[in-house]
Order: sequence, then structure tokens, then C-alpha cells
Amino acid sequence: MKSPAWIERMDEVWNELGARRRFTPWLHMLRGMQLLNPDCPWPFASVDSTDLARNHNRLNRYSERKVWALKQKADRWDQRQCPPAWRSAVPAPSIFGEAA
Repeated sequence: MKSPAWIERMDEVWNELGARRRFTPWLHMLRGMQLLNPDCPWPFASVDSTDLARNHNRLNRYSERKVWALKQKADRWDQRQCPPAWRSAVPAPSIFGEAA
């Protein structure tokens, strides 16, 4: 994820969706939490992660406040959002060249 080829493909997909649909479609990005940062342009309706499921045991240091710590961590993820709409990316030259 986030390799130059992957980014180019995502731009191509969202450009096509934007050209064919009046409104931004609701798409889920499986395991896409790493995309929730300011430089992510794709407007996914939702993303998920295995972070809490895999790492909840690391919060044992909070003992009786573990549920509180899990909620704090989940709330931090929930505060990060994808952009609300797609803004067309300038298409890059195709890596496959022109079709014959």
C-alpha cells in the first residue's frame, strides 16, 4: 500500500468514480488506517484496522483502567477522517504505454 503504482491506481479508480457518479460513493478501505493522515486524498467512507484487536494486551499496564485506555485509543482513531469528497487527480502517464 502507498507504493507509487498503488497510488497511481487509486487515483485512476477515484478519477473514474468521480467521472461516472454524481456523489462520492461510500467505499470501505479494508485495513486502511494507515491512510488516515493529512496527505491522503481518497475519500473512503470508512477504514478499519486490527490495531486494537492485536494490541489490546499491551494496555494491561492500566490494570483496572484498561477499558478506559482501549476507549481512548479507539477515540483517537475515530477522530481521524478521510476527506469528504474526491478532487480529481491529474492523471499520470500510463505505466503500460498507449494501447495499440
